[in-house]
Amino acid sequence: MLYGIKILLLSVIPIGSGIYLTRKFDREGKRWWIGAIVFAVTQVILLPLQNYVIAPYLYSLNNSGILPSIPLLLFGGLTLGLSVGVCEEVLRYAMYRWWTKDARSFDSGLLLGAGAGGAASLFLAFQVRKHLKNLLHWIAFRGLTLLSN
Repeated sequence: MLYGIKILLLSVIPIGSGIYLTRKFDREGKRWWIGAIVFAVTQVILLPLQNYVIAPYLYSLNNSGILPSIPLLLFGGLTLGLSVGVCEEVLRYAMYRWWTKDARSFDSGLLLGAGAGGAASLFLAFQVRKHLKNLLHWIAFRGLTLLSN
């Protein structure tokens, strides 16, 4: 029940806020979509970078014994967090520099940010849906074993 409510809220609120802000500021909806696309491109770049470059490097530091666990956690958190910040801000700068040169007002920036946040919320709703499916499978097969008919 709560998973359904989460999925509904994570899907309806960003789309509703995009529609509301577009109508309130009398702007085109393309700004919301541009923000959403920039967020998606950020994730396309960021996830492979973190999974295939940074995480193996941190894993090698852990196995080599160069850093003990607490400094490794701090270093790993800073490295992963800074990679997110650098990737998002470079793409956001590129968006404002080349794609939306005329977006210099409060309402344009708000729509671009609502698009990026809305895309993040929709991505999270997709993740919740995936976990809901796994939970339902777990509940359905809870009492079964390999030996049961």
